[in-house]
Amino acid sequence: MPSNACPQCQRQPKHPDYRFCSVACGQSAARSAPELKYLYPHHELSVMIATQFMQCWSIGPKPMVLAVYTITWTESSQRSFKQYRDAVEVRGQFKRNGCFPGNEQKRFRSTVRACTLGEGANVSPCYNEACWMCETIRCGFEPHLQRKRSVPLNGPGIRLGAGIYTSHSSSKAALYAENRHDPESRIKAMLVCRVVIGKPFVTCQEDPTIRSPPLGYDCVYGEPGDHSAFREDEYVVYNADAIRAAYLVLYDTAPGA
Repeated sequence: MPSNACPQCQRQPKHPDYRFCSVACGQSAARSAPELKYLYPHHELSVMIATQFMQCWSIGPKPMVLAVYTITWTESSQRSFKQYRDAVEVRGQFKRNGCFPGNEQKRFRSTVRACTLGEGANVSPCYNEACWMCETIRCGFEPHLQRKRSVPLNGPGIRLGAGIYTSHSSSKAALYAENRHDPESRIKAMLVCRVVIGKPFVTCQEDPTIRSPPLGYDCVYGEPGDHSAFREDEYVVYNADAIRAAYLVLYDTAPGA
């Protein structure tokens, strides 16, 4: 199979700037979305994501990537993400600085998985209310954002307020990977998200009261440093349309054990 095969039809080469080979294949994927599409290890998208995952692992022993999947989106999910990104782009004109539209970037995120999504032939998100990973893939980040907004100011997980947290560091994101269905399992899953960073507000201080970026900014960036409250970076967006789960990485936390 070609290293750039379309994840949907797996016959034609994918478009250079698009995950699928054609509009028709993209529409076909959208009709059955959301679901996982397995990427063979030699596929250029799999190589790109696995390489980023390994290169951005900075804490402790490196795991082994077992599988990479691309996550399909419904047409409505695609449309709302693009509308948000385009609005940020118009305000910031990031293309003129050589950035992707809206300063879109790939960032890592982990959460609770209460099923075996990604393992074996399991490529369909479950409906277990305890499985926040499948919830995110099925419903987007609005349910998570609502939970964050209900956390008290002295509660956990809101160092930069009620937002959606991602990181450039895969090892940082891995700290939040939880297998609720089998806590002893070495196999874990992590999301690689497309995030509209826009113009980030940079801070070295925690502030759990934040509910949206300061005026003129699109996200909050917790910058690590010697005198910072953050050991590793945190990118936080406060609009569910600013982020989509794009890939799932399945990895072994103790290879060779």
